[in-house]
Amino acid sequence: VLGGMAVAMVAGFCRDRVGRSKSSFAAGEVFIFLLLLLHGPAAATLAAGCETLVGALRTSKRWSSRIASPTLSALAMFCSGTLLHTMLQSLQNRGLTNAGLTVVAMMLFSLLYFSANSLLVGTILRLKRDEWPQLADLPGMFGWVGIAFAASGAVATLLFITYQQAG
Repeated sequence: VLGGMAVAMVAGFCRDRVGRSKSSFAAGEVFIFLLLLLHGPAAATLAAGCETLVGALRTSKRWSSRIASPTLSALAMFCSGTLLHTMLQSLQNRGLTNAGLTVVAMMLFSLLYFSANSLLVGTILRLKRDEWPQLADLPGMFGWVGIAFAASGAVATLLFITYQQAG
């Protein structure tokens, strides 16, 4: 778990800003998602919070961003990661376990995690401007970054399946 967290945090130093937005993207999500599959929501929550903290320390000078971003990322990971594990356990109880379903479930989870995280951050930004949060903000934030998150989820799942089959 510590090794996965360390790799995710190092990846946090290599964040790329998303054009025309204040968001940034890092490759650490692959390792965070892999931790989720291997060790559960608690490990992934720690890794997501630490990776986001590294990115926030690097890209922002405001303490509000340095505190809120990792907290919201951890909250989004814990909630969506718990949902993923519940769903995978439910599929396993019904005998519906195969690599394809696991990849699809993880891709859906990664989109849910990205959406939840973006919605929480967008809510904080709106509240700072004395506005009410709106779900209409979500499609504008999604774009190609959501697709990259789904791809990160697929890559993590393929690594997980390879680990399960080959050790």
